[in-house]
Amino acid sequence: MRYAVPPVSDRVAADGSWTADLRLPWRWTAGLARRRRRAHSYIVSLEPNLWPLLTHCGSSSAMFRCAIMTAFTDIRPALATDVAAVSALTRRAYSPWIALTGREPLPMQVDYSEAMQSHDFALIELSGKLVGLIETTPESDCLLIVNVAVEPFSQGRGVGRRLMAYAEDLARSQGLMRTRLYTNKLFARNLQFYATLGYGVDREEALNGGIAVHLSKQLA
Repeated sequence: MRYAVPPVSDRVAADGSWTADLRLPWRWTAGLARRRRRAHSYIVSLEPNLWPLLTHCGSSSAMFRCAIMTAFTDIRPALATDVAAVSALTRRAYSPWIALTGREPLPMQVDYSEAMQSHDFALIELSGKLVGLIETTPESDCLLIVNVAVEPFSQGRGVGRRLMAYAEDLARSQGLMRTRLYTNKLFARNLQFYATLGYGVDREEALNGGIAVHLSKQLA
């Protein structure tokens, strides 16, 4: 772990000696960790309002990533009572793209009270709060991933990867050995993310005033 200094919160002791108990990574514990005869102070918190601290914590650490993921609940199917939360999360996740496209992305325009009756939705939570969702529907030869939305403060923490892995497992369980999706060509970050997961570009088409890139992945 890198040093988590300078302290950026009154939750942190002035001497930087607050560390996280990785057995209970969402709680704070006082102490000083020693490794190779050197003192290492570090901070790990899974409370969303404290996540700005994580920029001081060496996010490349495998131990750090593991600590983060332990606080996420198992993925669960959405319920009828989740409609409002699903809609709100989708809007928060996609609203940063409005400045780039000049309009609301398609997922922001969906009536989720209707979509949740015809598509499968799976949710992932942190401390009881919805932080990610994936919407899918089976087709004749593949599973279509309609929407992946992750709370902005949770992006880059492995939530999207976990949801995509869930969708691929779901496809296999339904006897489908291919997943596919599409995204706006302007969403370069999304395209890069899907490429790292093994998705290749199949084609492009005009859609909703922009260009949609269709991608797919053959499952093993």
